[in-house]
Amino acid sequence: MSPDELRELLLSNSAVGLAPDIGLSDCFVLDSLALTWVLYQVQESYGLEPDPDDERISGLTSIERMAGYLDQLRPGGVRT
Repeated sequence: MSPDELRELLLSNSAVGLAPDIGLSDCFVLDSLALTWVLYQVQESYGLEPDPDDERISGLTSIERMAGYLDQLRPGGVRT
């Protein structure tokens, strides 16, 4: 999942609450409901299975960081 695809996903749900002009490295905080929605969408659309109890999830404060984490979940993922 590319950072641009993730940005589109996040912006597709107004409940997530991100500004339409958010940059890939801009910081944000998702509430638990928005985060659960994102993790569900990633699992359903991309077949990735993020663990909601993974401690790294609390550090996903930008689109770039979130995309890097998700990339690590796919077989052969190498982004850090």
